[in-house]
Amino acid sequence: MPLHQVRADDTGTQVAETGLALLLVAGCLIAVWAVSLTHPSSAGSVAVWGGTFAVAVAAVAAAVMKGHHAGWFHPLSLPLGAVAVMSLGAPLWVYVTHEPAGLLFDPGHAPANALPLAAAVSVTACEALALTLVGYLAGAAAALAVTPELAPIKGELVCRYGALRRTGFTLMACAALTEAALAIAGRGSAYGTNQTSYGAGAAAAAAVPLTLFAGLILVTVAAPHYGKPRRARDLLRGREWTALAVYNIATAAGGGRAGLIAPAVYLAWAVSTQVRVIPARWVLTAIAVALAAAAAIAGWRTGDSLSPGSPAAIARAAAGAVYSPAWLTQQTVARVPSQQPYLHGSTYVAALEGQLPGPLARVTGADSRTASARFRDLIDFTNPDEGFAESYTSEAYLNFGLPGCAAAGVLLGAVVGWAWRRCRRVPASTRDVLYPVLLAGLAYGLRSDALTQVKDVLYPMLAVWLVTSWCQARHATLALRPGHLR
Repeated sequence: MPLHQVRADDTGTQVAETGLALLLVAGCLIAVWAVSLTHPSSAGSVAVWGGTFAVAVAAVAAAVMKGHHAGWFHPLSLPLGAVAVMSLGAPLWVYVTHEPAGLLFDPGHAPANALPLAAAVSVTACEALALTLVGYLAGAAAALAVTPELAPIKGELVCRYGALRRTGFTLMACAALTEAALAIAGRGSAYGTNQTSYGAGAAAAAAVPLTLFAGLILVTVAAPHYGKPRRARDLLRGREWTALAVYNIATAAGGGRAGLIAPAVYLAWAVSTQVRVIPARWVLTAIAVALAAAAAIAGWRTGDSLSPGSPAAIARAAAGAVYSPAWLTQQTVARVPSQQPYLHGSTYVAALEGQLPGPLARVTGADSRTASARFRDLIDFTNPDEGFAESYTSEAYLNFGLPGCAAAGVLLGAVVGWAWRRCRRVPASTRDVLYPVLLAGLAYGLRSDALTQVKDVLYPMLAVWLVTSWCQARHATLALRPGHLR
């Protein structure tokens, strides 16, 4: 069934909702104009205008698609909002509140105790971030316009769904137990210790989130064939919820936040496509809970209390959580091409070579040529307890400058838009889970280099394809036996 199906009781209200959304956009633009008059900084103006324009488009898309299955996840709705927040959220916070966000600060309000790596966002950095955002919007719109409508389903994914679900649960359980063991083993050590070490523990820590994610996908792919779940909690069985809960608790106890994002986003997608259209109040509540949880985990990392604090403290923590792409872009812009020439795509080649297992990739030397390794050399940073890595925008600038940022945005938007148009609510092939996988990895991918971005999509998709292919082959082999479907 296509994702574009709309609830019958919402069709009569969409015109009114779209009109209200457009009025809201007009009001936002007037407010932005008024705010820009009080902020003469051109970098601040770029951030304010770019961020507000993206959020306005996302608001209109959300209003139009609200009654559709997975409508909140339309490429021009929450995903566009995520790109805007990850790109320009920290600069907006800095220039509107004059408070620092992570290692970013307003040039007119530099903190007295600023760290050596702290920086003020320049006009060029904001332009690079805004170009990525505009490029995403253009690429997604173009892909949505030219990609053909979803073809009618001619069949379904025929395989042994019982084996598929059991394999998925096994992967989830293994990942949860491994994450719990890593959290216990790392108890008492500071968060981030030896981030650049490449031992067995680091390899296991990197594999756990991908294993859990692949298992969750397999479980939800098999779930519709056991009957349509009536409630969100019916989407998974008790033991599957238990494995997910153990993983989440162990990840949070270890101070991690990135590993919690993909499963949460994917589950929200599964609820929207398999259970019911998600009401707006659920979306707002989920965002509020996620911000509070992120602030609590950030406090846990630094040894503070688990209380997220006041709303102002939560907002401050949220700005600090998304500062990385802007800070990385600023550090790159400040040194390229003045201190180092553009790399003309070499880090992307290294990222492809780095898809080999870690030991093999290190034999080829790919790990020393990725964008993250080049960035650490660029800023002369050798602390093993900090894992600085280039972001989506900063890597594009490192290789091709501002045109590369625009091209990277167009590529991302085009891939996301194409995957949306070729996605079905009930998967009929492995390709049908590509869009939710892209969606789940979007927020973390924007603050990662190409090596991590490709792995976060390729490895779960490869695992899902291998398991489903095996289950399909078993189904064909046992087709004449009674009860083979389960």
